Amino acid sequence: MLLQENLNLFSHCYRLPWLWGILLALSLTAIIFVLKPLSKQCQPNIKWFKRLFVPIFLMTSWGLYQYWGASSYLVHQQATQHLHEQLALISQQQPTKDKLLVALTQLSTQIDYSHIALARLGTLYTELGLLTQSNAMLEKAISLAPDEYAYQIQWIYNQSLAEQGKLSALARNRANAILNTLGFEKSLINLLAIDDYFQGNYSRAIIKWQLLLDKDQELTSERRLVLHNAIESAQKHLGVDPVSIAVTVSLKDTLQSHVSPDDVVFVVVKRVQGSPVPLAVIKKSAKDLPFTINLDDKHSMIAGENLSQALTFPVKIIAKISKSGMPQEEKGDLRGTSPKIMLKSGSNQLQVTINETV
Repeated sequence: MLLQENLNLFSHCYRLPWLWGILLALSLTAIIFVLKPLSKQCQPNIKWFKRLFVPIFLMTSWGLYQYWGASSYLVHQQATQHLHEQLALISQQQPTKDKLLVALTQLSTQIDYSHIALARLGTLYTELGLLTQSNAMLEKAISLAPDEYAYQIQWIYNQSLAEQGKLSALARNRANAILNTLGFEKSLINLLAIDDYFQGNYSRAIIKWQLLLDKDQELTSERRLVLHNAIESAQKHLGVDPVSIAVTVSLKDTLQSHVSPDDVVFVVVKRVQGSPVPLAVIKKSAKDLPFTINLDDKHSMIAGENLSQALTFPVKIIAKISKSGMPQEEKGDLRGTSPKIMLKSGSNQLQVTINETV
């Protein structure tokens, strides 16, 4: 890849005037080394050679550093600057769509040595809704910089847009290859989930969306609700019935004396791992112990965070007696926790015994 990029840079070296200075310095040095042994006048005294050689050597070293160390940045900077300048000129002319396409095509040939500029032009095509042209630019950028995964992700996103959520086999393979390299990449996971959904693979779509809910710490409440709604839609296609849990709560005999009739019992369903937000909560009076309650989606605390979302990950049920009447655990409260379970669609049954002190 590095060799290919350097070849591309060299093919456009005429754009870099300082390169000619480097070549001149190298040529002068070579001439001196060739002529020195041939000149008898130079043999007795080489002070003049040393004086000339030092600045040539310094200039050559600086030039080589500029070429091998900084040229890539300079070339990409020049290409993107040229791109922005030409786009500004095109915008001022207010061309028709056909003329705009011609102008952008001509512009693409002028920056085809810079993957950064090509990718930016590809993004512009995407914004204009020209997905075929966008992917053509991205393909060129990918060929120049195959390890720049952002270009490939944008290419896959364009494929999804063009096919109304579906991905080609090539796009899925690219997405999975990137995930194998980068690990958790939320944009790709979501694109694969959308493809699963529109291909009728609802179970796989649910698993991927649930993974986003569990691992993406930057999800906004609005985005979280969108993912929950997507999961609900997939579950409906699977014919999944709403989830409910009949929980029987009892108190260990040896703890009876620690409970007052005015105490409050909270029964909470939570994930074993992931978000601490309860999936369902219900409050009862301690004087009703033992009791059986039915928890379902209407007992959720946050829209979209409910029991029907819990078919792809383990949960636990916690029953807690609170003397303060507050749901937060405090020292001295009594508590019981169920083993972790996987809920099934429809009705579930479970028993919880309050048997320990917080």
